[in-house]
Amino acid sequence: MTRAEGAKQAAVLEAEGRLAAALKDAEARVALAEAEAKATQVVAQAAEGSGGEALRYFVATKYVEAIGALAANPSGRTLVIPIESAGLAGGITQALAAMQLGGPAK
Repeated sequence: MTRAEGAKQAAVLEAEGRLAAALKDAEARVALAEAEAKATQVVAQAAEGSGGEALRYFVATKYVEAIGALAANPSGRTLVIPIESAGLAGGITQALAAMQLGGPAK
């Protein structure tokens, strides 16, 4: 009977471990969502203060990060960048100029 009790205790401990890990994962997801919400709020406030340049800069940064992640994918062989990216590049340049000069780009 001691083997059966040991097996039962092992199963209980394993289940408790899975539950603790699931709770930690859930806490991490909540923290990540809160951080994303805060970042969005900060960007919205920056867009109010400096107009669309800050918002374009934020969007352009995310776009560049996404393209970088796609380009870094070792299983990918081809990276297709949409034509609209030319307009985005101009927006990036304008946003960077605005951030450096402290005002809107000309």
